[in-house]
Amino acid sequence: MGEIWQKLGGDPCPACLGLTTPTSITVEGDGATRRLERCTGCGSQSWSTQARGAATSTYWEDYKAFDLYGEPLVQAAYHARYERAHAAMTSALGRAPQRILDFGGGIGNYADWLEQRGVATLTVDADQGAVEAARARGLRACVTDELEATADPAGYDVVTLWDVIEHIEDPAILLASVLAHVAPGGLVFLETPDAGFPLRWAVRAGHSVTNGRLDLTSPLYYWEHKVYFTRDGLRTLLARVGFGEVWGERWTSPRAKMVNIFDREGGGDNKPGFYRMLAKAYPLASQAVELTGGGNKQVVIARRAT
Repeated sequence: MGEIWQKLGGDPCPACLGLTTPTSITVEGDGATRRLERCTGCGSQSWSTQARGAATSTYWEDYKAFDLYGEPLVQAAYHARYERAHAAMTSALGRAPQRILDFGGGIGNYADWLEQRGVATLTVDADQGAVEAARARGLRACVTDELEATADPAGYDVVTLWDVIEHIEDPAILLASVLAHVAPGGLVFLETPDAGFPLRWAVRAGHSVTNGRLDLTSPLYYWEHKVYFTRDGLRTLLARVGFGEVWGERWTSPRAKMVNIFDREGGGDNKPGFYRMLAKAYPLASQAVELTGGGNKQVVIARRAT
């Protein structure tokens, strides 16, 4: 099957299983050069999987995420986001959730916010260091391999995935495992980059027509994010696994987080002037986008169908 897809154009779309075609954008990742492919059906984008090796996540090292998510201004920005998400979950569930499983919860910022509001929370992450940091804060946390033995057998009112599924090459497998931990009538909450964000189209077009001479793709496309979903692609993926979307909006990334990231990148050798410009421009640009109801992130709530 893989050979047929390669002859036709690329790998099957991770979201809708449709035909993908290559773009001009490449990235060095997992020991190989990979090309960004775009689905001709739903428009979702993903990196080619030819010559795939053993993928090892370096998120917590490359992104210096321990410092980033421990930054007080970043935490405060997320607290406002958690309030907004919690209100949406409560509305969709018909009551305030009492048990939440936070999948990919890192050092436990969201779990800590929930516990302070009386919500019983288990956070799970693939990174042992992040889990240990969460436990040091007095939170219930486990690594992915311990989840089956640690999770509540009755399931959870909501399973949350804050910026998680884009890190998985086959997100259907992850969501199927998540479904098993959602109580009947329960919800899954996802935040993930929006492949339909207009700026993504603009940087792809600029890269293509200039044969890569105009390359502004690095802030929007990088190897740690394996899949970029459109709204149609994400809705199709959820339905394939056993979830039905009940609510969705577009939000912008937290300003404090993005300015922090751009400032760090601007202090290195990777286009420092470009990243410093982004750090200055992002707060105003994100405010303008929000006024139109747009955003670079999809935020979706879906209900377990069975």
